[in-house]
Amino acid sequence: LYDFPVILMGKEYWKGFFDWLENTMIKQGAITHAEIPFVHLTDDPQEVLQIIHNTTQGLGITLTPLNSAAD
Repeated sequence: LYDFPVILMGKEYWKGFFDWLENTMIKQGAITHAEIPFVHLTDDPQEVLQIIHNTTQGLGITLTPLNSAAD
């Protein structure tokens, strides 16, 4: 498996889930602190695009735009 991000849009909405990861899953040994940076909480669509861009570059994947419906 490759390391890939989990992007959660809506910081306020997902805050409880993120707290559960940190306070329950890590304490029970289901995940480690090293895995937390793969979970991204954001409210910014531009940040989502940047995370995707950085990840695909790191994996050697080239993104190509989809053709628009007008084409």
